[in-house]
Amino acid sequence: MTSNDSPNDHHQMEGSASRNASLSPRHRLAALAALIAVVIGIVFGGYVVVGRGASESKGTSSTRKSTLPQDANPAIPPPKLLEGPPPDLVLLLSGEMHGYLQPCGCARPQLGGLERRYELWKQLRDKGWPVSAADLGELAPKPATEQGRIKFETALASLKLMNYAAVGLGSAELTLPLDQALGIALNYQPPVMLAANLNDADGQFPEMFRRWTLDQPHKPDGLKVAYVGLVSDHTAAEIRRLDPSLKFHPANDVLTEVLKEVNEAKADVRVLLFVGSQDEARQLLASHPVFQVVVTRDISDEPSAIARQEHGALLVSLGHKGKYVGLMGVYRKADPTEESRFDFRYQLVSLSPHFELSGEQTNPVREEMRNYVLRVFNGDFLSRSPKSSHPIQVDQPEAKYVGAEACKDCHKKAYATWIQSKHAKAYENLVKYGEPIARRERKGESAQLIGRQFDPDCVRCHTTGFEYKTGFVSETATPHLLGNQCENCHGPSSLHVADPKNPGFYRPLRLAIGKQVEMQLCRKCHDGDNDPHFNLELYWPQVRHTKD
Repeated sequence: MTSNDSPNDHHQMEGSASRNASLSPRHRLAALAALIAVVIGIVFGGYVVVGRGASESKGTSSTRKSTLPQDANPAIPPPKLLEGPPPDLVLLLSGEMHGYLQPCGCARPQLGGLERRYELWKQLRDKGWPVSAADLGELAPKPATEQGRIKFETALASLKLMNYAAVGLGSAELTLPLDQALGIALNYQPPVMLAANLNDADGQFPEMFRRWTLDQPHKPDGLKVAYVGLVSDHTAAEIRRLDPSLKFHPANDVLTEVLKEVNEAKADVRVLLFVGSQDEARQLLASHPVFQVVVTRDISDEPSAIARQEHGALLVSLGHKGKYVGLMGVYRKADPTEESRFDFRYQLVSLSPHFELSGEQTNPVREEMRNYVLRVFNGDFLSRSPKSSHPIQVDQPEAKYVGAEACKDCHKKAYATWIQSKHAKAYENLVKYGEPIARRERKGESAQLIGRQFDPDCVRCHTTGFEYKTGFVSETATPHLLGNQCENCHGPSSLHVADPKNPGFYRPLRLAIGKQVEMQLCRKCHDGDNDPHFNLELYWPQVRHTKD
């Protein structure tokens, strides 16, 4: 889990989110300055800092192997969080993690990770600010698998450690299947799962979810936050196509009823966790202009830093894979009106290495990640990972993976290039650098260190043929397929090794490097998440080889 980012991405991007209609003259000037700064930033193609104060200063941020991560530019200090007057409340908003618990670490810099999110949450709490946290949903990966359920449980356990109040039921959770998702979530309340328009007239999920919930971080005099979870009609239709047994009330109809309950609770701030698009949210707000903050799905991986105002509400979306979170500062007005008692300030925060712990440090969420690593190891997901036929095996079912050692006698130059490349050390580096590392203790035995080399999500790009029949299974069962070898690009080669001059066996293995090969082969591992810096023109000379 990473990001297409650059060193400039470590500049904190803030959006002025105060309502213009209710701003004081001072705040209007600040908003105008923010708008001008954004325009200048767009014109000159840079990132800018706007909002409550534009400066950033050094902060305390531990790192993995040294005092500063190798990808954290010393000239760019850690992001300043909601700089200016202390807020009366901070909303920590997240969503659409899709099972990405932490960056894989294959390339740097990468964004995201629940460990870093915990450090951000802790920094907010250490300032003495009241923090109320909520997640839109879509915690679980798709499609649902046994390992995916463990990811979902790990995510919930981590959110509980950060005192999250609520999690919306996203389409991923609603297709896990739903009874499993809600059953798992019951063990980690709070947060509570929210879906106001899920129709449970048949009583399938008794007391397993709520329509809304109230959070008051600083009791008894703190601000009250009401979170309402709602699945859009369009999303509900998508879910029903996958599981016709699930039923939903129309979003607009059920919201009228729920808001009566929210009003009786006298919430100070009303937040809608809306599992739908911003366009759908705008239509809903036109008839229910009562929310101050609305979190929606994002149509792209990279979210906007601006909270958009619609019908009195600030609409935010947070991208995918947990790379960003949103901070909404809530400030009591000196001269409140009935229409607006608060000013709001929105800041999009990238979970960059500035929030990363060093290898020697830990926090409760890192320990949850270690528990996840152990559960993946104990589940033996490597040997249980499904195998399909490689395209060559479809035409030639007898073809098998044999490893680079079987190629080196005939392809001496190609082998010499490969053995000196990072591809040859891919598995070795996964064992060495994959984090976190867990200790497996057994009575009478030395402690065993368990890393990411037992995780199918990692192993598929650090071994040969893992996804295909006769490909990598484990370090002990298939040691000849460790690392990223020749056959990951060329395909299983046993028939060619047995009969080298047969054109029916060597022609299917030939490749003409180009855009199609790059997208079909290179980008399977060197994608925008796992290798944000990948450029075929720069990388190809390092592995280029000719036919002997």
